Amino acid sequence: MQPLITIYITNYNYAQYISRAIESVLSQNETSYELIIIDDGSTDGSKKIIERYRNIPNVSIVYQKNKGLNITNNIALSLSHGKYIMRLDADDYLLEDALIKLSAPLENDAELGLVFPDYYIVDADENIIEHHKRHDFKKEVTLFDQAAHGACTMIRVEFLKALGGYNENYKCQDGYELWIKFINKYKVTNVKEPLFSYRQHGDNLTSNENRILDTRAQINADYVKSLNLNNNSIAIIPIRSKNDKYYNLEINGETLLNIKIRQALNSTSVDKVIISCPDEEVKEIIDKHHIAHNKVVFQKRTQKLARINTSLNETIKEILVNEDYTQVNSVIILDLRFPLISTMKIDDAVNTMMLFK
Repeated sequence: MQPLITIYITNYNYAQYISRAIESVLSQNETSYELIIIDDGSTDGSKKIIERYRNIPNVSIVYQKNKGLNITNNIALSLSHGKYIMRLDADDYLLEDALIKLSAPLENDAELGLVFPDYYIVDADENIIEHHKRHDFKKEVTLFDQAAHGACTMIRVEFLKALGGYNENYKCQDGYELWIKFINKYKVTNVKEPLFSYRQHGDNLTSNENRILDTRAQINADYVKSLNLNNNSIAIIPIRSKNDKYYNLEINGETLLNIKIRQALNSTSVDKVIISCPDEEVKEIIDKHHIAHNKVVFQKRTQKLARINTSLNETIKEILVNEDYTQVNSVIILDLRFPLISTMKIDDAVNTMMLFK
């Protein structure tokens, strides 16, 4: 008989936690499930603990050399017999009614692709640190820019396979990549109560913030391209006057103005860089350093619009009215006071806006 749900636990050197994760599945009120335990090359004695569960019905065990998260996700998908599938990380654990409450919305709506819950953040000793709450997707959410957690999200297997499973080019952020796929094709929703505990400790993959942000930026860029979204933008660098105390300041021998122009020129999103200033002397500087770049344009700003308490919106309107930017989807303001924002962050801001409309 086909199980309703496949739960798979991914483990790599979590011997101290994995028994708790497994027991939280075995104690579920929902009994129509299979459990696949996948050990990804642990060296800490995890195998001895996992073997205790080998002869339990509906439990299967896979040992493999270290392959990483998304390859392991696809292995679990290929082994799955369930109508729905859900990953449980070896250092987390489910509340006893998690499977019933996550599968119910999927059973009631054949167009629903994935369901995710609130959860508790706990420390290494299972003390609750925080109740992580999400807005109600049925009543409150119109902008789907906050992805579901990668683990403990229940997914309709048929839809996941139709989308090609997990992209193995990404080494983390499987939940985010999956989210981008699903919101563009299928319905998603949440259960407004905590149904698992996410254990926060020093070894969590998600503690590597730079890796997470860089991977998300790559996912955003890849899906903007695959969806053929027009992310054409103009970048505006506003300067109030030649006396602006920022634009001529230097970092490593390069002025802040030139740094900003270079960041914009390196962007894959920016079609044109507009320096808006009332003083012709600034134009002369631009002509001297950027005459070869037809993307770089000086726009003479009126003295009225350059006043300190005048909204920058008026300058933007003037630029858009005076030039033909009908094909431009977004305007980027590059402020000289923030010289260290990378080109990747500029592109990611535009891509994020395009993806989530």
